[in-house]
Amino acid sequence: MAYLRPGDTLVVPALDRLARSLHDLITLVGDLRRAGVGFRSLHDMSTSTGPGVTA
Repeated sequence: MAYLRPGDTLVVPALDRLARSLHDLITLVGDLRRAGVGFRSLHDMSTSTGPGVTA
């Protein structure tokens, strides 16, 4: 996390590899957005209507 810079994108294989709770995940993604860092989860992108969009 210390190496991320504005314009970078953090890619994780699944959301559970990034945060231990929903609260932690929301906080972390908010911090990334404020820092100008994108976020993408490879495994947790599907929804019942098709592929989801990540922040």
